This record gives sequence, C-alpha cells and structure tokens, in this order.
Amino acid sequence: MNPNQSSFFEEGLKLISFCPLCQAKQGAMEASTVEETADNHLVHLRCRQCQSSILALVTVTPMGLSSVGMITDLSVADARRFKESEPIDFDEVIALNLDLKNHSLFYQTLVGV
Repeated sequence: MNPNQSSFFEEGLKLISFCPLCQAKQGAMEASTVEETADNHLVHLRCRQCQSSILALVTVTPMGLSSVGMITDLSVADARRFKESEPIDFDEVIALNLDLKNHSLFYQTLVGV
C-alpha cells in the first residue's frame, strides 16, 4: 500500500468515531485489523461502552473510501480464526441438516415445523 492510501485509510477510520448501536462518542470505537491487502482492509470494531462489535470491509479507491459492515458477536480473535478456516461445503450442510432432524425437538424449534 502506498503512503497516500495508508494515511487515507487511517483518516477514514477516524470518521468511525461513534458507535452506530449505542451512539457513544469520543473514542468509543476500538479498531483492530483482521486482514489487509493493497486496497482492502477487514477491520473488527468494538464499542468500549456497549461492547458490541462490527466487522467491516473497508476499500480504498482513487475515488475515496468505501465500506460495508455487519454487526457480529465475534471477537477479533474469532474473526481471525474463522478467516483462516476452510469453507463449509454442501455435504457438510446436508449432514448438519440430517443431524438436526434426528434431534426433532431442536429441529422443530429451529425451522418452526
């Protein structure tokens, strides 16, 4: 990443100055980088006041900063661990579904049957 992009990213993180959930301000958000490439940053944000977390993908382009985020219950360590894990394949999804059906009370509660 060139120095201009790095400083642009750091300035962009300063804009995340309040928690979107509890509205806490003034340094409420704690940011940790999960992964970064030349133009993309996967960032874990945690509110010091309400303890909620957001996982955000921040992209630096010549046109500016763009981001998309989601509320999560993952810690930064969880996010790093899951990022490195293998994807779940179709057969594993089917196997889980069959296992849940074998525990009918749990399955009925889960799918509302």
